Amino acid sequence: MLWDVLIAVVAIAGTFALMQRKMRKEFLRRDGWRENVEAELARLRVKESTQGAQLAAMSQGLKLAVTPVGPDMRVLPPPDVKSCEGKCETKPGEPCYQVLWNRSEVCEDCPATRSFESGNAEAGEVVTGSGPGDRQYYQVITSPVHGPNGQVTHVLEMVRDVSDRRRIEMQLLQAGKMAALGELAASIAHEMNNPLASISAYAEQLVEAAKHPALTALPEFRKFPGHLTVIRKNVKRCSEIMRTLLDFARQKEEAPELLDLESALVETMALVEFDARHQGITVERQIPEGLSRVRCQRGELQQVFLNLLTNALDASPPGSTISVRARDAEDEIAIEFEDHGCGIPEANREQIFSPFFTTKPQGKGTGLGLAICTRILKRMRGRLTFATHEGQGTTFTVWLAKAQSPAGNSEAA
Repeated sequence: MLWDVLIAVVAIAGTFALMQRKMRKEFLRRDGWRENVEAELARLRVKESTQGAQLAAMSQGLKLAVTPVGPDMRVLPPPDVKSCEGKCETKPGEPCYQVLWNRSEVCEDCPATRSFESGNAEAGEVVTGSGPGDRQYYQVITSPVHGPNGQVTHVLEMVRDVSDRRRIEMQLLQAGKMAALGELAASIAHEMNNPLASISAYAEQLVEAAKHPALTALPEFRKFPGHLTVIRKNVKRCSEIMRTLLDFARQKEEAPELLDLESALVETMALVEFDARHQGITVERQIPEGLSRVRCQRGELQQVFLNLLTNALDASPPGSTISVRARDAEDEIAIEFEDHGCGIPEANREQIFSPFFTTKPQGKGTGLGLAICTRILKRMRGRLTFATHEGQGTTFTVWLAKAQSPAGNSEAA
């Protein structure tokens, strides 16, 4: 009896020991599994954080906003609108057109709506701003996210600021129009030469005929020769303007030449004389005798002069004066274009030579003029500087190296 009890106790103790070993092994296995799961979760969190940082960096570099939108056009967490026109701080559940664009209704031809209907990626463009000067252009690409049953659960809206690209495209289009207009103007100038020559020839004959004593004796004909002389003078002036216009419009490769700056300035100033007179602005020229010459391409240098004169006209109020001066300065010649306009604000002074930067109204300027001037002058080993005072005016100065004689001395005009 006692022996049977002892055997039962030993059996029970063995069973408990076996169960304890099994339970310890199970706990160890489960602890290892938990550690593996925690390690995997930690790895995934690091990966998610890294990918999030990479996406944020890409979004910032590409000016890209990625915003999830539900079927009711309300944004889902986490919204990202920092690259759009809307408010930077927003809450999920607000309408996307309000969050992204500060609008009160769904955008016309909304790509998100099209993605919900088609189940495919869609694209569109949103234009913001009240006027031509402050317009911004955004490219919107929507990508649908499908649920288990294939239905579109939400859409990712990717918004990219493409304003700079659109402005460049519009500037290139405008440049093409200006080139076509230049060809048309050159053609008209060429055709105008023939009738001007006829007018000049007949005016010459009338001047000779008006000298007849029978005509000069009549009181009503006494001023006739003077009037004909004025006609001849102005016809000649028109012919000179047409010739200058043709020289500017003619596309040709120019070789550097020893250039008389005064003649180049006179020809260029003739092109803006009408506009200046129409605006009540006086353009005066101060060129000293014996000014040193420069060696450069005449047409390109006149393009620089014309741009600076045009800018001065745009900045000058009616009744003011634009001064064009030239002077010798050691190894260089300085040509100054001074206006008495409003001056350049301090905030814009570092950007005025940047391509496509302009403060002029839409259609008035391309923002390329000064950038092209600096590039042309750089090829001529020259430079362009400016001095300005707000409310008083601006002076742009073209600096050109003096032409060197074979002996190494500067050549005088």
